[in-house]
Amino acid sequence: MSETKVEERDGEELVARLNMLVEELESYPDTELREKALGLVQLILELYGESLRRIIAAMESEPRREQILARMFSDEVIRSMLLIHGLLPVSLYDRVAARLVDLRPFLVSQGCDVELLGVDDGRARMRLIRSGKGAPPIAVLKADIEKALSEVTPDLAGIEIV
Repeated sequence: MSETKVEERDGEELVARLNMLVEELESYPDTELREKALGLVQLILELYGESLRRIIAAMESEPRREQILARMFSDEVIRSMLLIHGLLPVSLYDRVAARLVDLRPFLVSQGCDVELLGVDDGRARMRLIRSGKGAPPIAVLKADIEKALSEVTPDLAGIEIV
């Protein structure tokens, strides 16, 4: 049996195209047709969400479940779909905390460190600890942290440095 290679598609491009088409539909002058088309999009999303829920539930007795889920969560497109459907089992706080741990060696090399104080209303509060005169400005460090966090927390509303 030959293994078929699946062509990977750019997740951001797919989401951008979907958003563009939905915006175009929302501005369509025919109200009845517009509502039917948007209802179809919503129904398809619900079908995919239910399918994902069932796939995850079917893996309950799978001995390699955690490794499979970890691989799924590391894929940006799959992670985004799970997030959209409320199926990402790792809390926003835990994802922010884990990413900051990964980011710590970079921050230390820049002459600073960060302490996560909490995540409230989708916003992460953190304290930036600068340990040397060579540390970049806070605005630069904040931008670096935001960029790193955006990779694993697309649902993060922002960060606040206190």
